[in-house]
Amino acid sequence: MKNFFSKIVNEFFGVSYKDPIQAHPQLGPLVAAYERMDGRQAEAMFKSSRGQWDFYTQVIDLTAERYFMALQESTREQMIDFYVKRKEVAWLIARGVWHMVEGWEARGGGRASTVTQEGFTELERRCRLAKKDLLEAAAQDAENPAPYTFLLRAARGLSDRAFGEEAYEQAIARDAYGYEPHRAFLRLISQRWMGSHEEMLEKARHIASNAPEGTDAASLIIEAYYDRYSYICRFDESVALACAFLRDRNILDEVSQALSRSVDAPGYQLSPSTFYIRHLAAVLFWQAGETDAARAQLAKVGNVFCIQPWWQHTPEPEEFYTEVRKKLGLS
Repeated sequence: MKNFFSKIVNEFFGVSYKDPIQAHPQLGPLVAAYERMDGRQAEAMFKSSRGQWDFYTQVIDLTAERYFMALQESTREQMIDFYVKRKEVAWLIARGVWHMVEGWEARGGGRASTVTQEGFTELERRCRLAKKDLLEAAAQDAENPAPYTFLLRAARGLSDRAFGEEAYEQAIARDAYGYEPHRAFLRLISQRWMGSHEEMLEKARHIASNAPEGTDAASLIIEAYYDRYSYICRFDESVALACAFLRDRNILDEVSQALSRSVDAPGYQLSPSTFYIRHLAAVLFWQAGETDAARAQLAKVGNVFCIQPWWQHTPEPEEFYTEVRKKLGLS
C-alpha cells in the first residue's frame, strides 16, 4: 500500500528533494536505521512517544511499511512474530498494520473493477488477521487509541462501515483531537469508500472547527476538499472540471482559514503531517490559479517533497512539481 510520504527523489532535473519523513528530526534517524535493517531504535521510540498519539501512530506505520516489509520474505513472518513475543504492545499493533500492508498490496491500487478475486480474498484475509491483532492490542492497552485508529483501515478493507464507526468512537474517546483517527474516519465516509462527498465535508468542517488552534486536526477541511478534487480527477477523469470546482471563492477561503488555524497558527509545532498538509493546500491553490497562496505554502516546505498530493492529475508528479516550483520562482 502506498503511504502518504514520497521516497527520496534524487537530483530530479537538477533539483534534490527530501522525503518528509527523513526531513523530520526524530523520524528521520528511525527510517535511516530501518534502511540498515536495524530495528533496535523502535522500542525506545514506542515508549517515548506514548501520549503523543499521532506521532506514535506514525512510528508504528513506518515500522510496518519500512521495516517489516523490508525483511526477507521467506522469514518475514517468523521475524515479526519474534518481535511480538517481546510483549511490547506496539509490536503487536505493528503486526496488525503489516497484515494490512500485505493485503492492500495483494489487492493493488486500482479501482474495484480492476481487482482480481484473489486480490479481494487476500485483502479480506489479511484485514481479519489485522483486526484480531489490533483488538488484542486494545485489550492489553486500554488507554491507547492507536489500535482503534488502525482498525479504521481494516474496516475499509472489510467494507464494514459499522465496525469503522465503532472503532472511531473508541479512538477519539482516547484522543479527542488526534489528526490520525479523524483523518482515517473521513476516508471511510468519503464518496470513494462508504459515504459521500457531502458527508465527508460536513464531518471535516465539524472536526476542524472544534479542534484547538495550532493542531493538525484543525486542517482537516483541506483533506475533504482535496479528496473531492482527487475524485473528480480520478473517477470523473476530468482535471479541468476538478480545477473549476476549486475556483469557488468559498472553498479557497475555507482552505486559507484552515491553514491559519493549523500549520500557520502562532506557536504551531512541526509534526509528521506538517509537510503533507502544506502540499495538499498548495495543490488546491495552484490548480485553482491562486499562485500567491500556493507559493506561500511551498516556500515553507523548502526542498521537502510529498509526492502523494501531486499524482492525482498527472502520471509524472515529480516533473509537474518541479515545473510548478519554477513557475513560482522557487526553483
